[in-house]
Amino acid sequence: MTLTRYNETEVSMALREIDIHSGLHTPGFLVAWGARALASARESGDSLRMLTIGMMEPDCRSELPTDTFRTICTLIRENAGKNSLVARLGDKEIAVLIVGKDHDYAMDVVRSIIDSIEDAGIKPSDGVGGFSFGIASTSDGIKDIGGLIKASHIAMIHGVRN
Repeated sequence: MTLTRYNETEVSMALREIDIHSGLHTPGFLVAWGARALASARESGDSLRMLTIGMMEPDCRSELPTDTFRTICTLIRENAGKNSLVARLGDKEIAVLIVGKDHDYAMDVVRSIIDSIEDAGIKPSDGVGGFSFGIASTSDGIKDIGGLIKASHIAMIHGVRN
């Protein structure tokens, strides 16, 4: 897992980057929905301040079987909650956008997604390459996330960008 931290001025960049990394298959509504969520929260004075953008990519050595892909999509939808959005990117990629009122909420959702996929017995040998999560916040002082995420064969922490 690669965790990237953005400040408020970089939120729109973070939303665009997922478009680039996904091979330009990201549905436009995913980007628009995330931007609207932040804007409306800011206007209403809500404490919402966190966007988590997640991307699951298949292992480059093998394709993700359709049944496995569908199972992962279902598990993500079950764990991401009503304030989140799951988008299918092309044939073998998934993007997850989580909106939460604080950092802990977003990280709990990420952990629960990863745990549920592991609990389902899905392994890298099944074509799962890994996850990449971008953490975008409208406020400073995000907690250190290095020790919060379970490092496993599916989710490995490669680094945090300040």
